[in-house]
Amino acid sequence: MTTATHPGATKAPDTAAFNHWVKSALTDHSRASLLKHDWRKLAMAELPLSEAQHEHLVGIPVADATALQAAIAQVVDFGGTIHIERASETSAGTLVVKSASKVGSKSVTVEQSLEPNLSVGIFHCTFNAHCRNWHCGWGPSKSK
Repeated sequence: MTTATHPGATKAPDTAAFNHWVKSALTDHSRASLLKHDWRKLAMAELPLSEAQHEHLVGIPVADATALQAAIAQVVDFGGTIHIERASETSAGTLVVKSASKVGSKSVTVEQSLEPNLSVGIFHCTFNAHCRNWHCGWGPSKSK
């Protein structure tokens, strides 16, 4: 873990800490509601982010941030998972958002219900080792 410089922060979260945080937020109704409406605001309020992490979260391109927020809202509403995958704490990573909904009695991924031609139900964002250069979209995870 790195030392954080954001006011009130002590240690910047590593991958495991972020994954634990998001899982706990999804299981707490009041926090899940906040996560659904503005995940970055909740993360900045609850996680001890470094100054760089804070700046990079704020700097996620608007289109990517909007699409990511919608994917997270689907997980809150219909279930699913959100986690970061990284080879190491100093490597680039992928934020994976996999949502599911129920259509009738059949469980399907959200974009299958929205876009019948798609079979992959994963929204992902890639970022570099410094939590910058975010690229987000639906479909299989791809490195850029």
